[in-house]
Amino acid sequence: MLGSVLGLSGALVWGSSQVLSKPGLCEMDLARFALIRAATGLAFVVPLGLATSGFAFSSLSAIGWAVSVRILDCFLGVLLFMLALQRIQAHEVAPLANSAPLWGVLASWLFLGEALSLVVLVAALLGVIGAYFLAGHEKGSASVRRRLCGFAFAIGCGACWGIAETVPAKYCMSQGMSPATFQLIVMATTTALWLLAAVLGRRWRWARSARRAAVLGTVTGFTGFLLGWTLWLYGLQLAPASVLAPLRGMTILFGFIGSVVFLRERPTRRAVLGGALILGGVLLVLALG
Repeated sequence: MLGSVLGLSGALVWGSSQVLSKPGLCEMDLARFALIRAATGLAFVVPLGLATSGFAFSSLSAIGWAVSVRILDCFLGVLLFMLALQRIQAHEVAPLANSAPLWGVLASWLFLGEALSLVVLVAALLGVIGAYFLAGHEKGSASVRRRLCGFAFAIGCGACWGIAETVPAKYCMSQGMSPATFQLIVMATTTALWLLAAVLGRRWRWARSARRAAVLGTVTGFTGFLLGWTLWLYGLQLAPASVLAPLRGMTILFGFIGSVVFLRERPTRRAVLGGALILGGVLLVLALG
């Protein structure tokens, strides 16, 4: 029960963090906003590790998995997520980006040779139909192109997160790596990559209200990169992955509701239906797939 509560709390934290990232991106350039988030996670994970189990670096293979997969998850996935937020509304991004569990199952079939069940195919179909309803119909070629790019980025983000979350976290901990050590490697790698991106970009934008963006970057860095992952990893230690996996899909619901409550977005009936279909597909594949 405690493991399930921790897992559900992690999903809630991830959903709220994703929603709060949108106003920050309106006031600060992407690279610097992401760098603040990653550096915040790194700053907090060090005292967390020292105060708990400490840092235990196990095998080189586990360290390599943590580094390589976090490049896919916390850098490329986050990059696509933020690009999507800049083009479409948060309630449209949330279902597509958080369809990660479905992509994880499809990746297991494609790359690991695991069997692909009828349930997964039905879930994939629900995801496609849901994306169609989310897209809606807007006039104007420029608007259409921008929205299509936003949806493509959100789907790409979901694919990155799904592939990255399929095996690595459980594998690293099974090799003796503590959650704090896993987080330290993740945050150090992510911070270095975003620092490089910020230096190479050299197109920093600082609006009058950028101070608020810096605060939001710090808050979402703590919640999304540190608190959410810490709750999830400790939940994995207390409960089977098969029990926690369906709870990961609840991030869609939390993100969707948060965008309506906090960002005052007004989703259409089509968008609500699309989000519900994608959520249903994710929960279906996690519960029965």
